[in-house]
Amino acid sequence: MYDKLSFKTIYPNDHVKLSNKRRKPWWNQELTDTWKNLHAAEHRWLRCNNRATKISLKQEYTELHEYLHHGIIVDLICKLSWNLCSVRTFPVQQECMMETNSTESYLDTLCIKTPSVNLIRFKWIMDTCTITYAAVRTGWYAVPIQVEDYADADLTTPLSSIPVQFLFNVYEGGKSCEKTTAFVDPTPPENACIGVPFNQVLHTAIVARVADPDRRISEIKTISPLGMTKSHLYNVSATDWRMNVTWSPENRDVSNIFCFSAVESLMGTESNQRCVTLLAGVASPALQKDSQVPANKVYPSRRQWSISADINIMRATRPTYIRLYNRSGHQQEQIDASDSYSVTIDSNKNQISFTSSTTLIEKETYYFLFDFGIVRGTTYCKAESMAINDISFWKFRIRDITPPTITLVEEATKTNATAEIKWTVNEPATAVCTLTNPSGKSETTSCKNTWSKSDLQEGRYTLNIVATDLEGNSARESHTWVVDTTPPVVTMLEKPKAYSNQQSVIFRWQCPFPCTTFCSVSALSRTYSVSCSNLQLLWSLPATNSNIKYTLDIKASDDVGNVNETSYTWTTDFESQQFTFCAKKGPSHKSIVGGRFQTRTICNVSVSDNIDISPNISYRDTSMASCGFDRKWTAVDKAGNVATEDQQIHINSKRNIEILRYPGPLLVACGALDNMTDVLISMFEIHHPCDMKVKFFLC
Repeated sequence: MYDKLSFKTIYPNDHVKLSNKRRKPWWNQELTDTWKNLHAAEHRWLRCNNRATKISLKQEYTELHEYLHHGIIVDLICKLSWNLCSVRTFPVQQECMMETNSTESYLDTLCIKTPSVNLIRFKWIMDTCTITYAAVRTGWYAVPIQVEDYADADLTTPLSSIPVQFLFNVYEGGKSCEKTTAFVDPTPPENACIGVPFNQVLHTAIVARVADPDRRISEIKTISPLGMTKSHLYNVSATDWRMNVTWSPENRDVSNIFCFSAVESLMGTESNQRCVTLLAGVASPALQKDSQVPANKVYPSRRQWSISADINIMRATRPTYIRLYNRSGHQQEQIDASDSYSVTIDSNKNQISFTSSTTLIEKETYYFLFDFGIVRGTTYCKAESMAINDISFWKFRIRDITPPTITLVEEATKTNATAEIKWTVNEPATAVCTLTNPSGKSETTSCKNTWSKSDLQEGRYTLNIVATDLEGNSARESHTWVVDTTPPVVTMLEKPKAYSNQQSVIFRWQCPFPCTTFCSVSALSRTYSVSCSNLQLLWSLPATNSNIKYTLDIKASDDVGNVNETSYTWTTDFESQQFTFCAKKGPSHKSIVGGRFQTRTICNVSVSDNIDISPNISYRDTSMASCGFDRKWTAVDKAGNVATEDQQIHINSKRNIEILRYPGPLLVACGALDNMTDVLISMFEIHHPCDMKVKFFLC
């Protein structure tokens, strides 16, 4: 394999037949020495059998190869799958052209070792200044390419002519073309152009992703400029493998090609090669922090955005995205920076403006992130801006333009002298309250979710609440109510007497609506809970003992809490009075003979009561046929207890009834006497010796 392959050179244009062995004005001694050193390094590398030494020799050869072949970058040995799974691209550093008028030109096989008559098809693409080829047969191939550059497109004499030689092995792949190794972020994209100023270091990474977790990457092959350092290859997920790369320009060559491909460990399958251009001493455009418009507080209707770059810029030429995220890290939108409708560059070529379509939510926080290559420079290969993944770079909050919502939670339409009004606000806010009293005067105080005041006079009041949120949005809410300070008046309609002998008492009262009453009865240091609904009370006494004072307390409350307390006290008396006859004190009645005691005169009568010191006493006489009468005594105390006693009185007198006056002779018409009885009686004056009533009859 390491033996040199015989080859035949076939040029795409017959008039271009150049050889490094033929003296040219642009070929000098430095190129000759470098060419010899390259072949010597190749010889040492291929003949070395020590693995450790062979690696360093290969690195030496590669660096010389890259220095000499500065016009085109290739692997010395490449592997391709014959089923078109792999396509190899060779980027050319200098401005390129083809002598044909077509933008595409096809070349036959330049040299063949084995097998014979197998073809490899080459394709030149002017737009990207690359040569591509795709393998269609298995086997080993050796290919030389002559690269020439010209001072002008119309000249036929090149400024330089560089031969490039390489081998590749076309093998039969064991995996489907749909499941190949691919490069993913943050790997620089294909044909990226990255500026690296002198004395600065480029930090980037190459991440290769295999199609299945059972596959792995064994190596990431690179063709790199002098001074590039690479970390070891390590696994970052089930399918991703990463290698970090740093580079600082060490020479004055502006354009430097960096190519890489990933090799799988199972069958040595190699991914498509990706190449980028590193511009030494050239700065990539950088989007400037603090140049964002708008920068922080943004209105929800905002759709236009802009940010400035530190150098002249142009719009991206391939899809790359400005990404909008919310505070939770969920992507809301991606804006293609290559879309001329969504993204524009200002006339000064230092500011990029773009349009979003996301409906922004008030008080939500968002941020923009920028992919690699959002903008490009204007010189060389047009260096692209680096990706911005710092969420604080352009982080902003959407302004709150909606006034706060005030919700009254306690809004009584009527209160007593003390009023309290509560409310809630749906966001942090300050509040100012203005009270207007019945006379029309107003007073303003600060308040927060509650307002209260006591000693209010009767009348109509209005409270105005103004809440202002942190963004300065204000909302107003007002509440009007009536203050009533008059307590309800209880009027008794029915109640027991102050001294009562009732075992069940009844109370009834009235109270202006709305009125609620609560009752209790107390006696002998004990309180009884009683129900007094419907403005009445029917209550049975717990005992029938006399001389016990009971007190009914009625607490009447109206609908705003004004309270009036009324009480009523009564004393129980269940004992009757006691009569005493012939007492020294008592009613005196003139008589000749006594009653049941057979006294000669009628005895005095007195009554005693356990509570009432002067009960009411009365009597009623009933005449007897034996010239006497029955006297029935009745005593009633304040509690209504009644006591009676009978007394018989007999009259025995020696004096006759005397007629003191009479009318004399009267002439009465016949038949008129019956109607004149009362008139005739009134004409007589008759005296009974015992002052008793006298009955007489006309005959």
